[in-house]
Amino acid sequence: MQTPVCELCATTNSLCSGCRAKLADGRITEFDVQVAHLLSKYKEKFALQKVQFDRALDLGRMAVILTSSDVSHLVGKGGKTAQALSKELGKRVRIVHANADPRALLEEILLPVKPTGVNTVFTQKGKQLKVRIARKDVVHLPTDLDSINRVLHSLMGENTVLVFE
Repeated sequence: MQTPVCELCATTNSLCSGCRAKLADGRITEFDVQVAHLLSKYKEKFALQKVQFDRALDLGRMAVILTSSDVSHLVGKGGKTAQALSKELGKRVRIVHANADPRALLEEILLPVKPTGVNTVFTQKGKQLKVRIARKDVVHLPTDLDSINRVLHSLMGENTVLVFE
């Protein structure tokens, strides 16, 4: 199993000097460390040897976990691993493939809401991603709009605007 922190730090509650430096530099977050610790705790129980955990994003009511390996390895049989993570973290967990194209990534994060369109808009300030969502689906969004915009900006590296039609 690969995590952003070393194996020793993932199994114990303390961080080595290398992982502490990563945390201080901002390459990893406290939430990454918490999720890595939980995954190492469940490593034997759910057979997570093939899992490659890249990053975790805390969105308030929801957590997004990014993986480079096959998503099904981290979700687990019958969703047991995802359910256990959700219970431990106290929030809904979405597991997303880190290298997915922008449209697939959007659909995974916004589930159960399906975007009606995704457009790239060129403005004087630069490139912007415009995500169109049906107005009736606003109540079904998994978390608040600010959190969604923040995570989309951090994952895609460009400004994102949600438009309700």
